[in-house]
Amino acid sequence: MRNFVIVVDSCSDLSKDLRVQYQIEYVKMNIIKKLPSGDVEIPASLDWDLYTNKELFDWQRNGMKLKTTQVPHDEFYNMFEKLVSEGNDVLYIACSSALSGSYNYSLIVRDEILKKYPDARIECVDSLTSSMGEGSMAIDVAKLKASGKTLDECLAYLNENKLCYNQVATVENLQYLKDAGRVKASAAFFGTLFSVKPLIISDAIGQNYAIKKAKGRKTSLVEVVNLMKENIEDANNQTVWIVHADCLEDAMKLKEIVEKEINPKEVRVEYLGPIIGVSTGPGTLGLFAKGKKVTIVGK
Repeated sequence: MRNFVIVVDSCSDLSKDLRVQYQIEYVKMNIIKKLPSGDVEIPASLDWDLYTNKELFDWQRNGMKLKTTQVPHDEFYNMFEKLVSEGNDVLYIACSSALSGSYNYSLIVRDEILKKYPDARIECVDSLTSSMGEGSMAIDVAKLKASGKTLDECLAYLNENKLCYNQVATVENLQYLKDAGRVKASAAFFGTLFSVKPLIISDAIGQNYAIKKAKGRKTSLVEVVNLMKENIEDANNQTVWIVHADCLEDAMKLKEIVEKEINPKEVRVEYLGPIIGVSTGPGTLGLFAKGKKVTIVGK
């Protein structure tokens, strides 16, 4: 039986420590800095080795326009070819196709690779989520692999359970998501971008959907936990993930509320990665856990 390697992308928000621990590879997207002298494209590194988390969000706070790209062709091609040429199959867990073109592009590159390596196998899965929804999904599959599950068994798990990875997030305002075209929300939300704190889920087709709003930051943290509390299952036996866009103090407050109200096995706090961070803006907080299957579709 051939070995298979799990691959994610920059939207997974998996730190280097987690990728090493669970033997997960990743392909990089890019960030484009819109400067008066012209566009500058830099890799969206999850290792924060080219710029710090604070530097990235300070660029936005200071008015710099940032854009993001999907995974480039050569980044996909070089990763897939390296792995299959070494005798591995590949399981790529992609950022939601509603948020990035990377999943669809991966299918094109996969077909190119398989013409050259017809005995290889490359499976690409649309996670229908992002950030630590995608990341924790990859970790769970890595655990299945380590327990002896085959590629087919891991694929079956993903197809059955990927909508069980619940997200509830809040942003300082919807402007970044609106500008990036990365959120579904009513006119009422867009009419009060700065006076409310929207609560955003990942819906059943992988969109960010502003489902509710709260007055003030403190209230929004409580409401994030309340929404997750309604949907989480088997909390005592799972890790709940919190991500933050350079707002560690608020992330720790959110952690305290989660521990009190949900009492999971573990709560982990991580940085929100550069791709999702650029799209959501500084001050974003996200809460991720496994629970009821998502059925809501944002209109």
